[in-house]
Amino acid sequence: VLCDGDLPSMVALSLTQDAVGGVADVDVLSAPLIPAASDAVSARIREYADAQAAECVDFPAVAPASLNSGGRRNRYLAEAAQQAVSGGYAALVCPWLADGFDPDGNKDCNTPPSVDALSRELDRTLLVSRLVTLDAIEHGVSVFEVQAPLMDLSDVQVAEMALDLDVPIWRAWWWDLAQGKRSKEATLSARADALRTRWCTALETLGWSASVEAAANR
Repeated sequence: VLCDGDLPSMVALSLTQDAVGGVADVDVLSAPLIPAASDAVSARIREYADAQAAECVDFPAVAPASLNSGGRRNRYLAEAAQQAVSGGYAALVCPWLADGFDPDGNKDCNTPPSVDALSRELDRTLLVSRLVTLDAIEHGVSVFEVQAPLMDLSDVQVAEMALDLDVPIWRAWWWDLAQGKRSKEATLSARADALRTRWCTALETLGWSASVEAAANR
C-alpha cells in the first residue's frame, strides 16, 4: 500500500488488510510527500505500519513537492509500482482520490470527482499496471496491478470509511500539528494545516470530534 501518512493511505491500508483477511501479506511502501521534512513524516508512517502489523518499506524515489501535475503522477506512480514489483508484490494499492491532489484546494468535501478526472486517473493506473507487467516475470510476478479503491470517492466518503474501519486518525502525520504543536519547518506546518482543515471538515460532517479523538489518544 502506497502510504504518505495522510488519511486516505491509512484507510487504504486498513481496507486492504480487511479484504485479504490475513491470507496474503499487506505491507506499506513509505512515500512521504513532504521532501523538506520526509524523515519526520516517515517516522509517523512507520509507527502506523507497526501498529497495523505491516512491514514498512522505504520508497527511495525523490518525492515531488506536489502531485498536481499529471506528468508528476505518471512518474511517481510508475516508480512506486516498479518498486513494488521489484519486491515481489503482485499489486500496489494507490490511495489517491481523483480530485484530491491539491492539499490547499477548497473543493466541497461532499463533491465526488468529475467523470473526466476519474476516467483520466483510472486510465493512468491501468497503463502503469500494463507497463510494469511487461517485465514483472523478472521478479517472479506474472501479472501486476495498480489498485485504486478510493479513486471515485469524495472526502466525506473517505472520512466515513475511516470511521467505519476505526482508523486511528490521531496517527495521521499531521495530527500533532493539528493539536497546536508548532513546527520549525514552515512548509511542513503549512501542509499540515491544509490537510487538517480538509479532513477535519469532512469528519465533522459525520459527527466526529477532534477533542474526543485527542482524549482517546491520552
